[in-house]
Amino acid sequence: MSLLVPQTFWDRLSLLHDSLATGECWNDVDSIAVPIDPPSEDAAFTKSSAFFIHLFGLELHDSLAMLCKGALHVLATDEKCAMLKALQEEGQSAGLKFQLHRVCKDNHESTHAILAKLVKSQAGRKIGCLEKIQFQSTLALALNKAIQSAGAECIDVTSVLGMALSVKDGHALATFRKAAVVTHKILKHSFVRLLEDAFDQAKSITHEEIATHVDECCEHPSKVNIKSPQGHYESCYFPIVQSGGKYDIRPSASTNGETLSDDVIIISLGVRYNFHCANMARTFFVDPVESVRLNYSILLELRRECLAVMLAGRCVGSVAETANRFIRQRCPHLLKFLPKNFGFGLGLDFRESSLIMNAKNQRKFAQNMVFNLAIGFHDLELTDMQKADAQGSIRKLSKYSMLIADTVLIQSGDEPPDIVTKHSVEWKDVSYFINEKNDKDIMPPQGKHYTPEQVESQSAIMSSRLRERSKACAPDRSSLARNEKQAELMQQKLSVKRSEKSSAWSQQGQLSSRADILEVDVYQSAGEYPRDLPSSEVYVDMQGQVLFAPINGSQVPFHISMIKNAVQPDPDRTAT
Repeated sequence: MSLLVPQTFWDRLSLLHDSLATGECWNDVDSIAVPIDPPSEDAAFTKSSAFFIHLFGLELHDSLAMLCKGALHVLATDEKCAMLKALQEEGQSAGLKFQLHRVCKDNHESTHAILAKLVKSQAGRKIGCLEKIQFQSTLALALNKAIQSAGAECIDVTSVLGMALSVKDGHALATFRKAAVVTHKILKHSFVRLLEDAFDQAKSITHEEIATHVDECCEHPSKVNIKSPQGHYESCYFPIVQSGGKYDIRPSASTNGETLSDDVIIISLGVRYNFHCANMARTFFVDPVESVRLNYSILLELRRECLAVMLAGRCVGSVAETANRFIRQRCPHLLKFLPKNFGFGLGLDFRESSLIMNAKNQRKFAQNMVFNLAIGFHDLELTDMQKADAQGSIRKLSKYSMLIADTVLIQSGDEPPDIVTKHSVEWKDVSYFINEKNDKDIMPPQGKHYTPEQVESQSAIMSSRLRERSKACAPDRSSLARNEKQAELMQQKLSVKRSEKSSAWSQQGQLSSRADILEVDVYQSAGEYPRDLPSSEVYVDMQGQVLFAPINGSQVPFHISMIKNAVQPDPDRTAT
């Protein structure tokens, strides 16, 4: 991490100062004082750390910042003051000063004197503090003593500060998007591949082993071919992997050491990039029964309903209200399986406590806020009747859960929110069938009859070992089928030409040397090329079975029989 550029620092400082000066939601405080403790191994990430990273880009351990009307005062060591000097000299804001005060660890009297002078200027006034945090640094203790001596009133502004930091600028949003891209890629290229290998090779692996591998990829994205400087990424929490009937869809859930079961699998992971957090969760289904598929389809509808109300100006609590109303009207029997909370605000704090999406929260969504939307059902019941035709380990389940979570960016006006964790939630992309069924075993639900085409379709799906693996192999199968078709077409064309040649030989007694060349001719001249042929792009003439490639400024035709193979670029490589 490095210090913010001066312009970003001054822009953020000005916004925070103007908000404080107008008294908006700040409980009428005249200033805010924020200390930060020295670094320690067991120290948790706090609102104090978020404040310093937001303003400076660094935590600046063992320092203190005091924002008053008209000035920001920072008490820090000589080394930190020298670093902050660049911000002081290279930028400025009208009517706002940035003052540095050097403190010496061995000279406590000098530190007390500086703080006493600053607090004395606020005598008889209200000073905003982070009272929910138990600070241990010398500066924090000196601040408390100075406030008491000056007779100032200390007001807790922890939640207010969280709200002030919840609206992100362009620099922060770009960082969130990078964190979201890496989160998605780790899920796709680490967890999903590990999951598929375990099923495909019948390999025994524990939840903890999977979570450890995913966690290592979060810390070192190069393991999934993501090029990034070392130390910029880290895991927000130890990834949560659950299966086998024991589920907890709360953010506080943990991974156990039990063996992965091929039934219903939930994965949750979060990546922090330059202190900005992204989070996502997906549920994968192995040999699911029809009732599981139906409940998942309801979950997807519920997710769409919740996203529709995440608009700037709407209440944060409207998400929970919408979810409960939708389930009550559509599927009342599922209401008892809904959680109370449907996500929370994301930021420098992984979980912003003042922006939890429950029915009681009356705060408003604002443009450029970032949220973790988490939609799920907990401990759904799976009866013996529903499992009557089940295959595999899902037959052992009596209860199961499902969870979908994404990082969501609030847009302006009535524009729908942007889901920045792009991993698919469609049923075909999260369901696997690894236990084969014969055609005679494929029975329709009671009162329903499958047509022969439907039976054939069901059989094709069931005969696949892994749906995703079969999908991955589809390009190879398509290429083989295409080559066979090309060979067949070529043979037909050659047969026609040979017939024409034989006829011409019997009539004229000779064969023009041009006949061999005409065997694969499609165009007699350039004038017969397609009219809409672009001058500088690859173009395929489907009717003539010809590919045009621009070479030296001219379109050169190639018959499909001359093309050995074609490769489609990986769409993931377009992400940044």
